[in-house]
Amino acid sequence: MTAGGSSPVTVAHVITHLGVGGAQETVVRICAGLDRGRFRLLILAGPTPAGTPDLSDGSRVASLKGVTVVPVASLVRPIHPLRDFRAIAEVRAVLLRENAQIVHTHSSKAGLVGRLGALAASAPILVHTVHGWAIKSQTAWPVWKSFQALERSLAHRTDALVVVAGADRELGLAFGIGRRDQYNLIRSGIPIEEYATRGSGLEHRAAARRTLGLPSEVPVVGSVTRLAPPKDTDTLLRSFALVREIVPGVRFVVVGDGPDGAEARAQAVRLDLGGSIHWTGARSDVATLLPAFDVSVLASHDEGLPRTIIEAMAAGVPVVASDVGSVHEAVVDGRTGRLVRPRDPAAMGQAIIDLLDDPGAAAQLVVNARISIDEFDEAAMVTATEALYDSLISARVDRVSVP
Repeated sequence: MTAGGSSPVTVAHVITHLGVGGAQETVVRICAGLDRGRFRLLILAGPTPAGTPDLSDGSRVASLKGVTVVPVASLVRPIHPLRDFRAIAEVRAVLLRENAQIVHTHSSKAGLVGRLGALAASAPILVHTVHGWAIKSQTAWPVWKSFQALERSLAHRTDALVVVAGADRELGLAFGIGRRDQYNLIRSGIPIEEYATRGSGLEHRAAARRTLGLPSEVPVVGSVTRLAPPKDTDTLLRSFALVREIVPGVRFVVVGDGPDGAEARAQAVRLDLGGSIHWTGARSDVATLLPAFDVSVLASHDEGLPRTIIEAMAAGVPVVASDVGSVHEAVVDGRTGRLVRPRDPAAMGQAIIDLLDDPGAAAQLVVNARISIDEFDEAAMVTATEALYDSLISARVDRVSVP
């Protein structure tokens, strides 16, 4: 059969968990957007880490109407051989029970567990999305080599590899993972119009500042980030301290939480930022908060292509970001934002000060950014994913049976 036939094709997405994160947002938005008449959708996910909001709860329930979320109790992010084998068996059992015809895995750990489970279940079509490779140079050598060998082996059994950034395709090929014709560039999409609408107008700015308890006229610098080692909150906070020395009355907002949360708050106190910084914790209403910012900052020293910078650009907020990973594929220095060296608080602080001091230049970055981000719209992501599924079904029609 084909996806245009009388019976919907069952597609199972496998992801480590559904806690707040870029890969998780991608899965939820793909599933929310795909045609329910053509695709029957499942999400297989491990337990969400404690203290992390779950995207299948609350406001997201409506968008996932008609999508079956299946818990995989043994699927966890850390390497744990016994639990990993159990997770493979759990995934296999679900795929067999649900007669999954397309298995679409996301990120490194779920990509390995999910595809091994799919192969054990003889699933007809395998798709894997790379949200950044786990096999990077800073990974311990034995782990790096093991992941590389597994990724190479599984790529031979995978029908399509999806990357959200072109750099991940080139890195995968450099590691000997897959063939160039297997790779498909499909950006991780956001609802651009929603962010643009909520980010425009003085009333949205005023409402966002009221929500955050901030004065209406002071400069505000914000960061939507996870408080975890790769996001480099130390550099972020040190750049904030430098800005505060130059810009009178400036206030700072950090949206997000994570394992480094306590240390980040302690560092803010040591830097005497306590009275000028507002910590929101993890939030699901980022689109309504962004209009409060005059500048949005990303200080990561290890990154793929984070959705947060696209969200800020769509909301009309100029971006200052570390030049790491694939950030440069969205932020062109001096044209659509500002890029600085990673782990350089002085450079980051100065870039923030420059934008606060020159509203005209900041406004031009915003105009250029909005023109450049159409490929990051969620509608484009859903359309490209659906087209990929159709092409794979057509190529494997003998392997995709009517439920």
